[in-house]
Amino acid sequence: MKAFGQLWQQVSGMLIPPSCVVCDALLPPQEPVGICGNCYPTLPQWDWAQTSPPPLPKHVDSFWAPFVYEPPINDLIVRLKFADHSQLATVLAKFLCAAPVPTSALLMPVPLHQQRLRKRLYNQAAELARQWVKLQPRQLELTALKRIRPTRPQTGQSAAARKRNLAGAFSADEALVSGKDIILLDDVWTTGSTAGTCARMLKQAGANRVDVVTVAYVAP
Repeated sequence: MKAFGQLWQQVSGMLIPPSCVVCDALLPPQEPVGICGNCYPTLPQWDWAQTSPPPLPKHVDSFWAPFVYEPPINDLIVRLKFADHSQLATVLAKFLCAAPVPTSALLMPVPLHQQRLRKRLYNQAAELARQWVKLQPRQLELTALKRIRPTRPQTGQSAAARKRNLAGAFSADEALVSGKDIILLDDVWTTGSTAGTCARMLKQAGANRVDVVTVAYVAP
């Protein structure tokens, strides 16, 4: 059913005029972002002067996100992640192009375990990465970092519980990451547990540095 839903989204996109992903208002031809002029000013852009960045886990060299996790961005991410709206990756990836990271670095999405991937049919972080490289060419690596153990959903867990949940969950291929600068991409930064765990495995496999980029940051 999900595969059929994705096919219908692609076909209907050819037949129905594009609409704003926030309010469904029809968009003018060749609208570059996918968000109407009324909704665009409501996007919760991260004002670094007002909302401080989080403390970075030991192996993360930097972190950047264009938004804080507030309406309507949080709704778009939930729809991308859980409601089979993979086309939203095209819209959200446009905002990632402003990330202060070198185009020479290796782009790597946080992986899903195969059990969850079979249920969801796609990895939202990988979809964001694919759309990002279409807009801003860079090297994309989808196999060097693997989730080798299924984990419980992180939502609602404390920072300590998140770390325990992720212990032993990831592995990195030394042959593919050694000596490389890595951009680790995910949809949301909450406590940094996932990013920190992935970065530790990448550094242990010889990565030179790991810069983390997400669509949104859950401010404390």
